[in-house]
Amino acid sequence: VTTVAALEALTGGITITDACTADASLTVSSTSVTAGTCPIVITRTYTVTDACGNSVSIIQTINVDDTQAPVITGALTPLNLEGCSSASAPPAVTTVAALEALPGGVSVTDACTNDAALTLTSNSVTSGTCPTVITRTYTVTDACGNSASIVHIINIDDNTAPTITGALPVLSLEGCNAAAAVPATTVAALEALGLSISDACTVDASLTVSNSDVAAGTCAIVVTRTYTVTDACGNSTTVNQTINIDDNAAPVVSGTLTQLNLEGCNAASAPAAVTTVAALEALPGGIGISDVCTPDASLVVSSSDVVSGTCPIVITRTYTVRDACNNISTIVHVINVDDSTAPVISGTLANTNVEGCAAANAPAPVTTVAALEALAGGITIADACTSD
Repeated sequence: VTTVAALEALTGGITITDACTADASLTVSSTSVTAGTCPIVITRTYTVTDACGNSVSIIQTINVDDTQAPVITGALTPLNLEGCSSASAPPAVTTVAALEALPGGVSVTDACTNDAALTLTSNSVTSGTCPTVITRTYTVTDACGNSASIVHIINIDDNTAPTITGALPVLSLEGCNAAAAVPATTVAALEALGLSISDACTVDASLTVSNSDVAAGTCAIVVTRTYTVTDACGNSTTVNQTINIDDNAAPVVSGTLTQLNLEGCNAASAPAAVTTVAALEALPGGIGISDVCTPDASLVVSSSDVVSGTCPIVITRTYTVRDACNNISTIVHVINVDDSTAPVISGTLANTNVEGCAAANAPAPVTTVAALEALAGGITIADACTSD
């Protein structure tokens, strides 16, 4: 200020008087010394001089300080990256110019400090897995230590499925159902079958293996097995394997059937062949029949007879036991049908009286049953099996 009135009006409340010179005629001059930065301290010395050159001084201290933080407008666009960990994130920028160049359109200004002199620091906090979320906080600080912050979200996620190369072999197994094929449960077990499996982010030991089966047919049962390999972020890849499961084992027949000897005239005298496993097992001799895959009630029994000879008539009866997959076993039953009963003669022959000199005068003997039955006396001849 340059007048006594203005000086007296300054904050603090000073009063200036002079015995001879009126206030309006007093002159005011000043000198200033500046020091420091935040705040800038101005030491201002006012000198009041009267008309006769007499003077007095008073000091005013003025602190000039910047307490306004930088102004950040706009927002940073979240960054989504493919990767395995926080190491996939780009490094934090270190200048205001680089911060303003990030996607999103941020603008940074400060009333007292130009952009080039503003300092930029950052701090990152990582959380989660799929995705890994990096919360990166940028702090802009001006020359007086005032600061403002802005947050940048960086999502790092593994969206790439495991890679499977190669093919699984077609597998042929002996068995009754899909349970005969035990699935692989680890990557190592799958790779032992001829595959190569890898994942960008998940180590083999941490990859999970699951499977699902679709079965069709009977003999063979064709199982289409789909293996699914899943990484730690739930990305998965599948591979199929065809498994043929067939029952090639014939029914097992243990023991033998006792030979059957019957009185009779022909093969018709033999009993009818049995048609079930239960009936076959009940025949004399004590056989046992079992099959790995087909229950007894579902086994099919058939038979064929070969007849030979006369006395006895020998029937070689071959039983065939067939399972659900047409595997067969056989067992032979020998049946002998024999006629051991002599012909029956009823009645008597009458005595024959012939005139003559020697035995040669007797009639010649007859040679047929009909002629024998025609002789005097009236006999009858019959046989159960042989016609007259």
